[in-house]
Amino acid sequence: MNRQRPLCRSFRDRAREVQRDMDDAARLGLSRSEETITEDLLLRLAQAHPPHELQIKQFTRNEEGVHGADWEFWFCNDDGVGIPVRVQAKRLYPSGRYEALFHQSETQHQNNTNQCRELIRNARGSIPIYVFYNGLSHSRVSIPLLMPPFRLWNWTYSDWGISACSAYQVRAARDGKDNRPSDIKMVPWHCLVCEECWSNAPSALDLPSLVGDALRQLFAEDDWGSEGSPDRPDYSFEPSTNGKPDWVRFLAEEEGRSSEALLGYMREASLRGVAMIEQPKPRD
Repeated sequence: MNRQRPLCRSFRDRAREVQRDMDDAARLGLSRSEETITEDLLLRLAQAHPPHELQIKQFTRNEEGVHGADWEFWFCNDDGVGIPVRVQAKRLYPSGRYEALFHQSETQHQNNTNQCRELIRNARGSIPIYVFYNGLSHSRVSIPLLMPPFRLWNWTYSDWGISACSAYQVRAARDGKDNRPSDIKMVPWHCLVCEECWSNAPSALDLPSLVGDALRQLFAEDDWGSEGSPDRPDYSFEPSTNGKPDWVRFLAEEEGRSSEALLGYMREASLRGVAMIEQPKPRD
């Protein structure tokens, strides 16, 4: 059996849970922040898998005055090979729009920029993406599909409870001023770990390779600089040990407890949270 399928099912299950919670919160008049949803999401992923299938370590910087919702994920195996992903999370409002998608803090106003461009600028070699948390029953949402090579495999509407796109898709939507789901090309987030979503994905990949291949295909749809252009970022979608962020070492050393080195790194990198998602190799 393909060992990625339990992980694929688990990511789909988490999307359904987010959709249900978002819909319940809207119905009951309660709020659900991006930070809370992200932390709950990581907890539920960890609860769904024994340590030999998936291990998650996470640290959140809960401080006053932290702007934005940037996280960094390190998808890796237990040999230390991984791929870094810079994530900004946004939730769908009952209006059917991502109302906070185009946002400027005071610092960003001074720099004449916004969260989307800051996400791209601060990525530091990590791959910048958006993750969207979508409540669906309270707003009639029409979500587009990506063009080939993307395909949906045995999908349901609740698979869109969490979706993902490259930061360049948001930049192309006038930096997020166009903020309906149908304004942005996106995929269900489980497609980051499900090779069945892609018509030309290689099979039997480990977690970091699978995520890297999915991101490569996502970014292939973008206008993010022609080959050889000075504006084209030098992203690598190949997992390696070279791109490991310093915070991964700090997190491992401190086991998620308050580390001054880790906190200092996160402040300097404008990160609210970090998470290492590791898939151990099968043991005989």
